[in-house]
Amino acid sequence: MTWATTGAFICYLIAAVGSIGFGIVYLARSTFMPYHRDAISTPWEKLEKPYQALFLALIKVAGGGFLVSNELADALVLGIARGLAVLG
Repeated sequence: MTWATTGAFICYLIAAVGSIGFGIVYLARSTFMPYHRDAISTPWEKLEKPYQALFLALIKVAGGGFLVSNELADALVLGIARGLAVLG
């Protein structure tokens, strides 16, 4: 492995761990995040039930998106790595 490949792998690993972390945190939430509260200037408890359901659904979709995009990137990187190994 060259230094460039090792550096690229480390950068990818940092991004992957962050993406997985965000995905898990967002999927585990039962309310919105503090910065969401600050953005709309309303605490979770004061939101009407339909808005709570909407915000929670969007948060869950974002969490799933983080995890799915990470898995797709894993498959792409592994495919490229295998292709390079075959070519090398």
